[in-house]
Amino acid sequence: LAEQPGNSDTLAGLGEIALRRQQYETAKTFFEQAIESDPDNASAYAGLASAFNGLGMVDQALASFESALAANPQNLQARYALGLLYAQTGDYVHAIPHMEAILEVRPDWDNIRMRLAKAQEETGAYGLAADNAVIVLNNSYDDQTALYVAQLEAKAGRTSSAVNRLEG
Repeated sequence: LAEQPGNSDTLAGLGEIALRRQQYETAKTFFEQAIESDPDNASAYAGLASAFNGLGMVDQALASFESALAANPQNLQARYALGLLYAQTGDYVHAIPHMEAILEVRPDWDNIRMRLAKAQEETGAYGLAADNAVIVLNNSYDDQTALYVAQLEAKAGRTSSAVNRLEG
């Protein structure tokens, strides 16, 4: 930092250290300075969003993650965080596209696929939710997921599929 006091990457690195220590105000300051130095630093926006989230400032966190994504549309960290934060706030309509975009790149990511199924269920898209939950179930069977899939299939009007799943 002494050699390059305004270096955006260095400032963002200091912000990351502060984040790991849960020093969210300090992290916020470093990330804001990093962004001031380089407004296109996507990782600084993502770090700032994490600091805001740690401070309980969800709206600011969402805006910062959106800025991170604008700076780098392939930023899976920002997409993941946006999907989770939107879902946490009950804004499933905004959460779903981020989760779907992640699965286009990482179709094997069962954790996000199950979160997508739950978000789809919340919006009443039971058939889509069941389809995504079935993929997770096929990747790694467990009774809890099988029951959830049967419930989704029943909600989607797929009664025979739900019955077969519960009997099987």
